[in-house]
Amino acid sequence: MRLTTPPLLIYSGLIIRAATPTHIELSIDSHAHQSSHTLLVASELSLCASKPADQAVAMSKGKEHHDWILRRCCGSIAACILTLAVVVGFVVLVIYLALHPSKPSFYLQDIQLRSIDLADPSISLDVQVTIASRNPNDRVGIYYKTLHAFTTYRDEPVTIPVSLPAIYQGHKDQSVWSPVMSGDSVPVAPYVADAMKQDIGAGYVLLHVKVDGRVKWKVGSWVSGGYHIFVNCPALLSATGGNAGGAFSMSAATAGGGRNGTTVSLKFTQPSYCTVDV
Repeated sequence: MRLTTPPLLIYSGLIIRAATPTHIELSIDSHAHQSSHTLLVASELSLCASKPADQAVAMSKGKEHHDWILRRCCGSIAACILTLAVVVGFVVLVIYLALHPSKPSFYLQDIQLRSIDLADPSISLDVQVTIASRNPNDRVGIYYKTLHAFTTYRDEPVTIPVSLPAIYQGHKDQSVWSPVMSGDSVPVAPYVADAMKQDIGAGYVLLHVKVDGRVKWKVGSWVSGGYHIFVNCPALLSATGGNAGGAFSMSAATAGGGRNGTTVSLKFTQPSYCTVDV
């Protein structure tokens, strides 16, 4: 007599005895259906969760691309502006070096000391000067702008600055100014009035006529920016010698307005060249 042992189903560590093979196959098909359903749900959840992440990545890439384009545009514009500035500067430098404008020449032609009054600690002075300038350039013109002339003694201003007419000086041209400068009771350092008294008594006085202002260079139709110009002209007045260089002689009272009855004849010795700083 043969005994038939029912088949065994081992699932997840459990032993299940099945009555018939058909029942076993049905049980296996039911379990497989549940597993596939579980996997489908899990995949759908994973897909739903991945959609926002994909959208965020796409937006991030789009923003990075926009920023990259913006940076490229700004960099190109900046490079164009810088290149244009370099080219313009180079052209101006080449023109400047090719033409090489020289600073103008100044010289003091004449000075007339009309009156002087020493009342310590101030000085009253009335003087007229004649200043000439020359443009040494062949291709460059000069615009003289906002020029002011004044007189100093021992680095102390003794007259009030006066304005000189603004002019244009062409190639190799010359210009002349004849301003009258005066100062009424100009306050000075205590030693200045005493020093001038001593100089007048010794028979000479050294004044300085100075011009301060701005100039511009002109090449064709191009005009440069303004440049500062400073001119310093020494003027030696002496009581000895003749009227050298067509100079003149004038009388100037000594300290006290001539109350001591002493006068000194001071003459401008000779025209003098001026130092020019541009």
